[in-house]
Amino acid sequence: MFTLSSALKTEHVIYEKKIHFKMSAIKQEIRFYHNYNFEYFNDNQKYQVL
Repeated sequence: MFTLSSALKTEHVIYEKKIHFKMSAIKQEIRFYHNYNFEYFNDNQKYQVL
């Protein structure tokens, strides 16, 4: 039985998955950016990777 409420539920689930995917993509981007801008210490010399 295909009702309006089941259609809305399906739509909602798809929407939530899209949001979750976007959020995890953003988190990965932030993590990458953080690691990329991390300061490395080597032989008492400080290198900042920009």
